[in-house]
Amino acid sequence: TVVFTDIVGFTEFTALREHFSEAELTIYAVPVDSEDTEEMLVAWATKYRPPYEIVGGIDRSEVDRVNAVTLAELRAEAVPATFLTDRDGQVLIARWGVPTISDVRRALWQDAAKRGVSVVATR
Repeated sequence: TVVFTDIVGFTEFTALREHFSEAELTIYAVPVDSEDTEEMLVAWATKYRPPYEIVGGIDRSEVDRVNAVTLAELRAEAVPATFLTDRDGQVLIARWGVPTISDVRRALWQDAAKRGVSVVATR
């Protein structure tokens, strides 16, 4: 699961979506700009059809929790920040910007190996 905290990196996230199936990688955007309304986000998503799901309807306390994780993992509260987590929500990658296909593949393989799961590269 990739969670990121700003609606940027459209091209890079499109490349990730094209490379990894939905079953392999789910991508969510968590808007943290307090000026973004639900209507604005829906209109933007309708117009641009991003390769990820925008998590809407979150309250300020949830945004504060996202910002706290960003601060803890990356030592600064800024955007865009990207987190790749495993199925249990453990952070595998925390970084500024969008991870490369190779970064994501490596993290997923390492996570699978840790869990004792065989991974076969098909692409």
